[in-house]
This record gives sequence, C-alpha cells and structure tokens, in this order.
Amino acid sequence: MTLSTLFLIIAAIVLVVGVIFIIKHFNQRRREEALSDLLITVGIEMMISSFGMLDDKIFAYLNHTEVENNYVQLGVGAVLFLSGVAFYFYVKNRLYILNINGYYDKRIEQHHQDLSLSSFEFKEREIDFIRLFRKGMNNTVFEEIQEIISEKMSVFKAESKDKSRAYTGIAPIPFIFLSGKLFERENIDKYFEYDKFNQTYYALTPCRKKRKPYPNLEPTTPINSDNSTEEIVIAISLTQQILDADLNQFSCPIIHLAVSQPEDNIIKYTDQLKTYTQTIYKLLINIRNDFSSLKKIHLVYSGQSCLAFEVGKLMDNQRMVEIINYHYKQQNNPSYPWGIVLNGDRKGTYIEI
Repeated sequence: MTLSTLFLIIAAIVLVVGVIFIIKHFNQRRREEALSDLLITVGIEMMISSFGMLDDKIFAYLNHTEVENNYVQLGVGAVLFLSGVAFYFYVKNRLYILNINGYYDKRIEQHHQDLSLSSFEFKEREIDFIRLFRKGMNNTVFEEIQEIISEKMSVFKAESKDKSRAYTGIAPIPFIFLSGKLFERENIDKYFEYDKFNQTYYALTPCRKKRKPYPNLEPTTPINSDNSTEEIVIAISLTQQILDADLNQFSCPIIHLAVSQPEDNIIKYTDQLKTYTQTIYKLLINIRNDFSSLKKIHLVYSGQSCLAFEVGKLMDNQRMVEIINYHYKQQNNPSYPWGIVLNGDRKGTYIEI
C-alpha cells in the first residue's frame, strides 16, 4: 500500500466519522458541538490533502512533474483543526443555566457579576411565559404554558447533556414543580437564588460548618393515623407560615411541615437543599403508612424555587398517590384557586377550584 493510498483511506474514514458526529450533534440540538465537529473534520481533511491526493498525483504524472506539498493549505487546515478543538473544550466547559421566568424578567446575564461569572462562562436558556401568565389562568393558558415548558425543557436537556448545569427560577410554584417533574433523573450542579431585597443573585454553597447553621424542616402538627381518610393536605412553610385559615377550602386533615422561623431566602446551602428535599420526599412516600386508604395529597408550598424544582424531580408515578400542587393568591377566595396534578395517570392536568 502506497503512502498516497493510506492518506486516501484515512481521509475517507475521517470524513465519514466527522459527518456522523455533525449529524448526530445537530439532531440533538447541540449545534455548537456540531460546529466544532465541522471545523475539526474540515481541518483534518485539508491537512491530509495538502500532501497531494490521487487526483494530484494523476495530474502530476500526466504532466511529468512531481506533487508539491501545499503548505498554505496545511497551515489553514491546522488552524481550523486547532480552532475546532479549542471551541469544543470551550463549549464542553461552559455552564448551562436553566432560568424559568413566570412573573417578571430576571435573567442571569443581567446579574452575572453577582455570581462572579464572566459573560463567556455560561449560556442561559430561559423559559419565559410572563406574557401568557398575565392573561389570567384558565385551561387554555395552562396548556400553552405547559407546551412552552415541555418544548424548552427538552431542548435544554439535549444541549446541556454531559455539561455543567445550573438552575434558577421565579415563577408560579405549580409550574416549577411541573418543570422539575419533566427534569426527573437529570442532575443540576449549581443553584442560583434571587434576593429581592438586595436585588442580587447568590449561589447556594456547600456548608463548611460542623454545626448546621440552618433550621430543621419537620412536622409541626401530630400525624394522627386514620385508615379511612382518602385525602389530606400537606402544607410546607419555609418563606412564610401557611395558616390553617388559608386552607379552609380543604375539608380534610392537614399536616404542617415547617421550619421554626420561616423567612425569605432561607435556603443558602446545597446541603440544606438536599436535606429539605429528602425530608419532603420521605413524607410523601411514607404517608400511606398512616393513611392506608389515601388517594390524593393536596400540596401547598411557601418556599424557594430550587426546593420545589428538586422535589418535583422526585414525584413518583407508581409509589406515590396523586399529588396536586396549588398556586397561592392572597387576595383571592379561595386562597388556592388553581393547581396542577404532578404525577400519576392525570399528570399535567389543570385543576381549577
């Protein structure tokens, strides 16, 4: 086998493999990786062909000359190849941020300095349904918002696969739970929360202190077992205390899960987020031990978006009874006028009181 034949085989293999990766990443909506594949493939092809391919050798033979190496082409190919490799690692190491906005526009790109992020270190993907939500909730608006969330969540999962991910969001809590459910079995590496008093973002950090600097989340009312009860309310209070007076629309037992002194932005640590998530999950999964006939949980929540998103990821379709999360509106009667079914056969169903 001559050297030119070997180069021809290598060029063909590189081209086929390159095209496969370009199509694969493009179909997965990972367009930036597809671009890096293109640069690498074209660069290698140009470097190989700079030494002369079969057509060059035939032309040289017919003209009784020797094939000359094209060093300009070799240099351009090397630049494209190195650019493709550099761009690949740039994309690979960039932080992908999921930002769910339902109330008002709060993008990380406007506050990246709060988080010590340069504008080149992250790519923000926003799920924005502010305009739709302001129309007022009904089943039609809900279905439009649900479609937006489903589509953009699917895109985010695909393009951020095997990358570092972050989450933030300021939106009606039922949609945050629903978004979490759509993100089940996926990982988030960083969490950003918005401090409305200081109008800045902050990142949750690992807790380095031996003694926990945050309060326990635990039941504040006794759980009285009842084998005939089919519905219960679970009220989770972290940022504001949920009062029984807010829950008078429900005619079933109420279980309160709360911290000792609820306050805004109470979650500061990733350990704290994980602990609170586990506490809520264990209550939801084990509650049938106390209510053997239970069929439905009315879930009301006063807390931060990150916790709702993480709990939403754990909503189980087989091991949990039907869970409905409700939206709170203080000036409304009832206080929780609508909700969304988060799991089971009716998952994603809009409920209006």
